[in-house]
Amino acid sequence: MDHKSALEFVLTQHSLVCGAILREDGEVVQQAGDFSGMEWAPSLLNATSFVLLDGAIRPAMLGEGREFALLERAGPWLVIVFGLDRAEGMEHILFARRVGASIMQTFAAN
Repeated sequence: MDHKSALEFVLTQHSLVCGAILREDGEVVQQAGDFSGMEWAPSLLNATSFVLLDGAIRPAMLGEGREFALLERAGPWLVIVFGLDRAEGMEHILFARRVGASIMQTFAAN
């Protein structure tokens, strides 16, 4: 499975809107899904997003308005997936962990 197919698989599996794979220099290697309705999401598609991975909770979780992002490192890449209307509290954390595990499993096979 190529990177785009792996990204599309994760988006579909978790009903996410869109996502991207970045190199450490911030270059977007692949994109999948529909970014057209996402106002905040494109602002995370750069090298500074790697800094957000330093937190104790993985994948890193961010949100603004209705949009949320989950960021996880997969080998040399950063995988960022986006969704709308995140759940509250522990439910969102558990969802994020499932997505993070899915990213690790899917991209480990590549």
